[in-house]
Amino acid sequence: MKKWKICSALVALAIVAFTFAPSSIAQTPSIPVVAVGSSALFPSAAIAAVSSDPVRGTTTPLCGSRFWSGSASAIDARKSLTSPVIPDEGGTLWVAWDNDTTPTVICAYLSVDSIVGQRLFFGQGSGSAGNATLSIPTTACSTAGANKVSFIWDTATAGLPVPVYNALAGNTGASCTAATAPVHFNLALTDVRPEDAQFIGNARVLCNDANSSAFFPPDDKSCMGFGPGVSSPGTAVVSSYSSASAQAVAYSFTGTDPISGTAIPASRSLSVGAEPILVFVNSSGASSGDFGNLISTGKLSNVNSKTLSAMYTGQAFFTRDLVQGTTPGSIPQVFAHLLQREPMSGTYTTFEWQVVRQRDGFNANSQETGILGPSQPGYSSACFVQNASAFPTVSCSNPLSFCIGANCALRTRVIGTGQMVSTANNNALSDTLG
Repeated sequence: MKKWKICSALVALAIVAFTFAPSSIAQTPSIPVVAVGSSALFPSAAIAAVSSDPVRGTTTPLCGSRFWSGSASAIDARKSLTSPVIPDEGGTLWVAWDNDTTPTVICAYLSVDSIVGQRLFFGQGSGSAGNATLSIPTTACSTAGANKVSFIWDTATAGLPVPVYNALAGNTGASCTAATAPVHFNLALTDVRPEDAQFIGNARVLCNDANSSAFFPPDDKSCMGFGPGVSSPGTAVVSSYSSASAQAVAYSFTGTDPISGTAIPASRSLSVGAEPILVFVNSSGASSGDFGNLISTGKLSNVNSKTLSAMYTGQAFFTRDLVQGTTPGSIPQVFAHLLQREPMSGTYTTFEWQVVRQRDGFNANSQETGILGPSQPGYSSACFVQNASAFPTVSCSNPLSFCIGANCALRTRVIGTGQMVSTANNNALSDTLG
C-alpha cells in the first residue's frame, strides 16, 4: 500500500441526498434508486445497497446481492437546447439487483461529482421532459463487471443481465438495444448544499474572468473563467491524465430552469451523515526528502491546515514544507507533486473554503491560484504539455508548474476521487500529495 494518510478527519463532509417527490406509478421491477453525484460517496452507497440493514431489521439487502460496475453516462435533459449542445457526462456506474432473470428490485448510481450531479438532477428539459437520464451502453450486456468498488466483487462476470439492462433502458425483448425510455435520476448524493453548489461550485466556474494574471492580486478566483454560461455550456475542466472531464452548465434548484424555462419540481433534502476528507501521500520513495523517507524516519506524521493552504496556493513547493518542528535545511529540497480535483467537486469545494481559504490562512487565494482560466488572456500560451517523463500528459490540461532547472513542483488536475487515488498510487509519482 503506497498511499499513506497524513491528516485524518481534516474536515467533515455533510452527506446530503436530494430527492423528488415519489411517483405514484407502480413499476415492475421496482427501481427505487437511480442516483447521480459524488464520487466520494459512490463506494459507500454501493456497500449499503448490497448489505443487510440493521436499522430496517432485515438480512435482505435493499437492492439485492447481484452486482455489476462499469462505465456509463448521463444525458442532460437540456442537451439540445444550447449551442453547442451540452455534452454527455461520463462516469462510473454500479448496478445492484436481486435476480438475473426476473429482477424485482434494481438500484443504480452514476459517479460524476457532487455539483455536476446536482446539475443533472435539478436541470429540467422542455415541457414534461423531466431531468437527466441514465445512458448505459449496450456493450454492458456483454462486458464483465469491472470491480470498481472495493470490498464488493462483481457477480455479473458475463455482463449486465438483459432484463436488468432493459428495465433501466425502458426496453422490452430478449436482447440489449438502444434505450427507448431510459430512467431519470431520482436521487442526487452530494457533500455540498444546493445554494453553495450553485454559486461557489458552478456560477463561480462559469463566469468570464478578464484578469490577465493568474495570481492574487488582482485575481482572487471569485471567477474562474470557464464561461460564459447560460445559453451555452462552459469550457470543460479536463484531466491531466486521461480523457475524463467535468462540465459546468447553468442550472437552478428552485424556481425555473435558466435554460428551458421549465418549473423545477419540489425536492427534499435529506441529511444522511458525514465523512472525513483525508489528505494522503504516495510513500513509495525511499530517498532522503521523499515522503516515504520522511514518514519512516518519523519526521512526517501530520500536517496543519495552514501549511496545506500554503502548499495548495503555490506558497510552498517542497516535501519538507509539510514537516513540522524540523530545521528545513536538514532535509533535501524535493519538489512535491500535488493532485487537485475539478472545482465542481464537493470535496474540492469543502477543502477550498474550510482549509485553503481558512480565516488565518491565505483567504484571498485558491487552489486555482496560478492556473489561468480558458477565458483569461494568456491561456493559450499557458496551456502547455509537460515533459512526458513527469506525468502522463494531456494537452491543454493546463496544470501549474514551478520549475528550477529540470525539477518541477507540479499541481495537476484529476477528475473524480477514483482518478486521484489511482494516480497517487503510480510509482512514477512517488512524491505525490492528494
